[in-house]
Amino acid sequence: MDMIIHSMRSFASDHKGPSIRPIKALKAEEGDMVLDIPGCGYDRRLGEGVYLGSLGMYGMDGGRMHQTRCVQNGDPSCGFHITY
Repeated sequence: MDMIIHSMRSFASDHKGPSIRPIKALKAEEGDMVLDIPGCGYDRRLGEGVYLGSLGMYGMDGGRMHQTRCVQNGDPSCGFHITY
């Protein structure tokens, strides 16, 4: 969970511009997280790759990510449910 929270904070500090809004953790429990990722111009697969890749780097290869909503489908933000 800590590496995902670190990645969320890193995104906010490393990306600047009027379309960049912070990523929010709607649920943050060890092994079960729900993220709200505002549309920021990146393809939706980028978020999936970042978070699943982070889990893999720490040896949590069984992690799963389910996208619950997407700006590319007209939603105001992308939602990801991450379990590991």
